[in-house]
Amino acid sequence: MSRKWLWLAIGVVVVGAFVAGVVMGLEGRYWYGAIVAMALLIVAILTYVGERVQIRVSAEQNYLVTPGVDTKEAILLKAVNIGKRPVPVVSGSLLLADGSQFLPTAPSYFGKPLPLKLEEGDVCTLWFCAEEVRKGERENKNKVVAVVFRDAAGREFKSKFHTRPTMAELEQSNV
Repeated sequence: MSRKWLWLAIGVVVVGAFVAGVVMGLEGRYWYGAIVAMALLIVAILTYVGERVQIRVSAEQNYLVTPGVDTKEAILLKAVNIGKRPVPVVSGSLLLADGSQFLPTAPSYFGKPLPLKLEEGDVCTLWFCAEEVRKGERENKNKVVAVVFRDAAGREFKSKFHTRPTMAELEQSNV
């Protein structure tokens, strides 16, 4: 638990005890019970918050190299389980500005295919061919704005998507 949450919890206990004391007539015998009850409530809330499902989603542009064959520019999507509970990830996609999505074509995963159960600290990585994504953006006149992963319960975990220029675009701008 971070210091910010700890100080918040202490503040809530003190304020709660003060309010309980005022409501109950400022008699000394009620203060202890109010403090203990507020402390237990805060511990229960922080335990719940700390154990909820948490996935950190990110995207990066990289190159997939097949020795002796070719090199492709790729967009890698990553979902990392940073929570304590296991999370069954069922899909990952790129979200466009109009709400439509780019879905990966098979096989576009590293390791095991989706759906995949992510334990604490596990990573799920999907990839897209960057050329196909840019082609789709041009054809649809739409930009990729976010990376989205979904779990089996239908919850969405999003992150903003930032593109960088391709080597060809960099070479054209330097000419």
